[in-house]
Amino acid sequence: MTELSASDLKDIADKINEGIDEFCVTSLSDKPRTHLGISEIGNECIRETYYKFRWMKFEQYDGRMLRLFKHGHLQEARYINYLEGIGCKVMHHDENGKQFRVSGVMGHYGGSCDGQVITPWVPDKMLLECKTHNTKSFVHYLKDGLHKTKPQHVDQMNGYGQKMELKYGIYFPENKNDSQIEVSVVKLDWQRGAQLELRAREIITATEPPARISDNPSYWKCGYCTFKGICHYGEEPIKNCRSCRMSKPVEDARWYCSRWNDLIPADHIMTGCPGWTPI
Repeated sequence: MTELSASDLKDIADKINEGIDEFCVTSLSDKPRTHLGISEIGNECIRETYYKFRWMKFEQYDGRMLRLFKHGHLQEARYINYLEGIGCKVMHHDENGKQFRVSGVMGHYGGSCDGQVITPWVPDKMLLECKTHNTKSFVHYLKDGLHKTKPQHVDQMNGYGQKMELKYGIYFPENKNDSQIEVSVVKLDWQRGAQLELRAREIITATEPPARISDNPSYWKCGYCTFKGICHYGEEPIKNCRSCRMSKPVEDARWYCSRWNDLIPADHIMTGCPGWTPI
């Protein structure tokens, strides 16, 4: 049997750790989102949302962060099991067997919710939204409530509620550090949902980037923004059709090029053409 030194053991451990991170970057990275998600529309900075929708730059994450993002999705089955265990009926799909999905603004706005629930106490369907929190975030939520601490999550629920005509929503959060669960049931604001869709329309159809959240690049929310270089320092965006001035979103979630006077083939959007004119 091979005799390994302490240095050999550490070297193997390092290779395993590095390999897992590299594997996660390759296997867990999602393709760029082609629509403006309801989960994003509540973002306070509409220019950031515009840049993301226009593919000005793609957010890059390491293996740890990608595992963290996937962790929440993997927990949904467990949360649904808990709800069913107390007598709730949880619906994952519509009557056509497809995930509950809504869309608007020529097909460029929408998303898929976590499900719908009928509790033993009320016959009406309620929206289900599952989220994981770290301890700091969860304690803040317990202290000050959902609307004050997670307004973007509330806007996400309002957006789905308005499109699905669901009056109430179940917000199912878990502290991933100690497994504490504290569900909130909230009344959904359809008027707010409609306002958010109007905001989405303004972002999607904008021919110029909307106003910044701050003109000061040192502002704390700008400090960690992926698009800080583009927004404040003139960094060139990534080349693709969506970051080009010649393109515009049209019906059926498609894109039109005014240079070529034609619809852009979906498989060409990522690369752009020699006439690329960045926004």
